Amino acid sequence: MGPTGSREDATRLEVASAFLLLCFNVLLWAGAFAGALGWRPAALLLLIAVFGLSTTHLSVGVVAYRRTMSRPWPAVPPLTEDHDDW
Repeated sequence: MGPTGSREDATRLEVASAFLLLCFNVLLWAGAFAGALGWRPAALLLLIAVFGLSTTHLSVGVVAYRRTMSRPWPAVPPLTEDHDDW
């Protein structure tokens, strides 16, 4: 859920990240195929695809982490001396 708590924000984020990942995967395969055929600029396509995939995965991870950590924490009783040695 987004900062407003609506499910629509999360859905838009999921759709955008899935679209980006699909585009970079297509670019990766196109670059690999073009490189196998001997097209020299294919290396640039591969580098862009790898950088884009890494950046997208890292961004999704950061956003998911921040979303999880901004939720209210459950009310858990504090540990007592009895619980330290399990």
